[in-house]
Amino acid sequence: MNAIAAIVVFCCVLAIHAEDCSTITVDTGGSVDSTGFVSLHGKPKLNSIHLVDANDAPLHLVGVSSHNILTFANCYTEAALQHLVTEWGITAFRITVYIEETDGYLENPSGNDAAIAQIIAWCETLGIYAIIDYHVHEIGDPNHYLDYMGAPTGHAVTFWEKQANLYKNKDHVIYEIANEPNNVDWEPNLVAYLNAVIAKIRAIDSETIIIAGVPQWSQALYYPGEDGGVTNTYNVMYSFHFYAAAHLFLKDVVEQYSRTLPIFVSEWSPSSWDSVTEPNLPNSDQFLELFSGTLPNNPQKISSTVWNWGDKGGEEVSLLTSGACGTLSWESLTCSGKYLKNYVRAYRNATTAPPTRTPTTFPTFAPSQPTETTAPSVAPTASPTAIPSAAPSASPSTPMPTGYVDSCVADPSLMVKVQKKTAVP
Repeated sequence: MNAIAAIVVFCCVLAIHAEDCSTITVDTGGSVDSTGFVSLHGKPKLNSIHLVDANDAPLHLVGVSSHNILTFANCYTEAALQHLVTEWGITAFRITVYIEETDGYLENPSGNDAAIAQIIAWCETLGIYAIIDYHVHEIGDPNHYLDYMGAPTGHAVTFWEKQANLYKNKDHVIYEIANEPNNVDWEPNLVAYLNAVIAKIRAIDSETIIIAGVPQWSQALYYPGEDGGVTNTYNVMYSFHFYAAAHLFLKDVVEQYSRTLPIFVSEWSPSSWDSVTEPNLPNSDQFLELFSGTLPNNPQKISSTVWNWGDKGGEEVSLLTSGACGTLSWESLTCSGKYLKNYVRAYRNATTAPPTRTPTTFPTFAPSQPTETTAPSVAPTASPTAIPSAAPSASPSTPMPTGYVDSCVADPSLMVKVQKKTAVP
């Protein structure tokens, strides 16, 4: 797809979006059935920082994440997935495997194993990609699931050894090895965990895409971007998570590091981390425009899965209304659900051409050099580093609300570090 066509695609996507929840309507036009998507694209891989398919064509996945696969099991049926594939047009489904929590893997390993296997089989039949999410959350340092920091043994290593042996020959499976590390240093702690798990997987499965979590609830991309990443970077991407109603200032982070890091947005929402704030659709539009790969200085097409296909009552982050799964009411959507269905459908309507078999040449960028300065009182505007023959794109500056403390940055000093690290000369 050339640059003009790509811009037209994204304009078509934005054209159907409402400004707020009171005016949003669900799109029903066109055919968006993505059944057999994997058969067209094959096993994903990386070309530099870009996710591409087996034909070396850019691969831009759009999908949804589950909630706890056992707690909300009636939301994760073959009928539900088929609906998402044929009526929404999703091309990826994230399988959220909780660890410590109720119905987590430690409490019920056999139940989780069965659910993982069943959902992966359904995704294979439908022809979409499946992401196995090792959902590190309550305990922020994933080394807790190793025998010691960076150990080649322990629960996490055993879990991924099992998954790699089961799915190493499956084109449609992706591994996400640490959902949201938090309150843990990048080096030596988190890097040691990632290296240990990646080494175990690669001893069995040399090719499958691995998504590695980063500190501060998978928001601090500047750590791998500035301080260096994992030892074995082959087919390894870094996760970025955000909630659009609270995190517009983090767009500057992903805008900067999408030029030098392979990024997969494995969890996001139009709402906020508190789950009850009304979705901010204009903020969501800004992130999705960046992910489209149509901006002159940000050509990476960033794949994403939205949180969450579930029907937990009272939560704006749920895509379904309370009790919808129990009555098979797959069209009983919240505001977030309506917005996401419109986005996915519009994107699929505009991008249904078969993949090109001509390898794509991607532009390359030198890493930007953030300046360590006193943190401003508002989230800084990202001014992209000058790149030859490319006009910089404008990014709006959004003041941080008075007294704002992000839930995903428990220590306010870390927020200052985010501001410093994302300030570009």
